[in-house]
Amino acid sequence: MRFQILFALSCAATPLLADEFYVNAPVTAAIVYADGALVTHSAIVDLPAGPHRVFLPLTGEMGNLSVPNISVSEGVAITAINLRMDSGLDADLFLDETQKALKARIEEIADTIQARLDQIGTVENSNAAREAERAFLSSIRPPEAATTDDLTALAALVRDRIGTSLEASAASEQQIADLQEDLAGLRDDLRAARRAFDQTGPADPENGVLELAVQASAATRATFTQTGPGNAMWFPTYEMFLTTADAPELIIERNFTVVQEGGSVWRDIDLTLSTIRPIGQLAPNEPYPNMASIFTPREDAFISGDFGRVAAQAPMVEPVVIVEEASMGLPDVSIDGVAVEYVYPQKVTLGREDITQLAHDRITLAVETEIQAAPRRDETAFFMAKLTNSSEEPLLQGTARFHRDGHFVGEGVVDLVPAGGEAILPFGPIEGLRLEHVIARNETGDTGVFSRANTRTQKISFSVENLTGEVQELTAFYPLVFSEQEDLDISLTVTPRPDETDIDNKRGVAAWDMVLAPGERREVNITARLDWPDGQDLRWQP
Repeated sequence: MRFQILFALSCAATPLLADEFYVNAPVTAAIVYADGALVTHSAIVDLPAGPHRVFLPLTGEMGNLSVPNISVSEGVAITAINLRMDSGLDADLFLDETQKALKARIEEIADTIQARLDQIGTVENSNAAREAERAFLSSIRPPEAATTDDLTALAALVRDRIGTSLEASAASEQQIADLQEDLAGLRDDLRAARRAFDQTGPADPENGVLELAVQASAATRATFTQTGPGNAMWFPTYEMFLTTADAPELIIERNFTVVQEGGSVWRDIDLTLSTIRPIGQLAPNEPYPNMASIFTPREDAFISGDFGRVAAQAPMVEPVVIVEEASMGLPDVSIDGVAVEYVYPQKVTLGREDITQLAHDRITLAVETEIQAAPRRDETAFFMAKLTNSSEEPLLQGTARFHRDGHFVGEGVVDLVPAGGEAILPFGPIEGLRLEHVIARNETGDTGVFSRANTRTQKISFSVENLTGEVQELTAFYPLVFSEQEDLDISLTVTPRPDETDIDNKRGVAAWDMVLAPGERREVNITARLDWPDGQDLRWQP
């Protein structure tokens, strides 16, 4: 599904001098890939006819290039580009009218805060003076020759003066409390004003400035455009809601998670999400000769210990290199044969280091449910849902949250499911289906990886027990031992026999279909006999 969007950019620029223009170049559009982005910055300025200088601040994305690629609309020619990393220009030169008003508001609030702090300081100083006055009054002692009337008068004076001082201090304390309450509100206003200012994406000339020498053939409104790499990524995220009624169905809510790690705010941009990998592999790897050889084990190559002896005699092979795909990677598949591309239908704002989830759509698919058990590794069986992607779009690789009958059961990764393709998705354990795996000790007491006798007989069993209180149908999978060496002879006795073997072309992987009544326990017994020539060791983990 593709969405078409229309956008318009207006950015006023006023010349400081007759031939100098200072204008910000915010991000106006971005194509975000699985790892990286192609970002477009645009600036519009009204130019008179003739030569001029236009100053554009570098952003974090533009700073990735030594000299960015700048284009301009018809009627204007760029004759020179000067990259000034230490311009010394004032950031206020690049503010538009909205940004100037927001900055003035910030300064106004800051001045008011300082005035309130000064008021609080003045009141606190007055209180300190009153406290000193009360301390002095309390220290007054009457003269020895004072009469009763003198003492009465002195006591009244001290009482009245201290009382008046205490009343004034109490009023001052209330005034301070009111000022501090006002101050708290002002600080909230200041934080909000700063956030609003930052969201406009103000330029920072300290990152560098592009000085463009331009020639306008006539008075014109010129549009300067710069396109370059950006720091962003995106990946699909899914909410999977499975209902297991008579007609099971899966509701998939598809979302896009976008991570923006650039140095500027992407405000009201046109956003396109693409699965193309511009930084991925462009050409095939060069093929090199592949030589094989044989060797005779060396007796003096023994390493101390049984494990070392086996390791020394083991065939030499090339080291295995495991290459992991980048996390949340997107496959190079699309409706048009090159890639999937989504043009988001609304303007999007992404702040510095923002993680934003954008809603895409919801689809409903019919599913077939089944229960699978792997008793060699697990203690419970798991609920699975098989689906066919009947939508017109592929389900891209991404993270998913799984819900079964209204209950959240876990998180995981969904692999690519092309349109028309099939997939089996997990929907959590069924705790009432208990699995048990038993490896009996053989005659030598050996249950490890290596065996040094010529024959090994191993008994193995696994069981599934239904404690759910309902009839349960399930498939139990178990890997039966096999060998591709003629000298290693393996005979198996399996009771009951599996319903299917070599599942999905995996050698030895067998399956048993089971229907268990409530409380029923089903067991499978396996006896494996392995024989091999003298002088060789067995490597096998039951």
